[in-house]
Amino acid sequence: MELELKAEHARLNAYVAVTVAIISVVTALGNIKNSNIAQQMAFTKGNSVDVWNEYQATKIKLHTDEDALGTISLSNGSDAVRGAETKRLQKKIAKYDVESKELMEKAKGEDEHYGRLDLHHEQLDMAEAFNSIGISLAAVAALTDLFWLLCVSWGFGALGFTMAALAFAGSTFHPDLLMRWLS
Repeated sequence: MELELKAEHARLNAYVAVTVAIISVVTALGNIKNSNIAQQMAFTKGNSVDVWNEYQATKIKLHTDEDALGTISLSNGSDAVRGAETKRLQKKIAKYDVESKELMEKAKGEDEHYGRLDLHHEQLDMAEAFNSIGISLAAVAALTDLFWLLCVSWGFGALGFTMAALAFAGSTFHPDLLMRWLS
């Protein structure tokens, strides 16, 4: 009888060991990917801010030249000088108008890229959370000899693996309800 209990306990502990090893590997790979994503997010956010600042500077130049164009008609001087200055300002205004539209599109692109990175970052955060719960439950299952608890651990490990796989695959799946509850 005692030998049977030891054999059952040894089998459960073997399952726990394999479970912890697999979940730990998935967690480690997810952490590497998540760290790289966090670095990309910081770089992308910096780019976004830079481009939006450049956009604002271009819009300020545009408005300044538009104001200057409006004051030319009120200034003293020959028609030739006013005409030349008007042409020069109109060219600059056209240039700034095109530049500002291009910069706005580029900045929006950076913001969208950041959003995609943030989605995968959140997926990997969820994977880590599910995997941590899975490992914890496996440890408790080993201490309490409860096979059903190990099965629950496998469920959380499967959720963690799924979230990590979605992030690695570039999926747009987002557990909105859970993320709203946690944030």
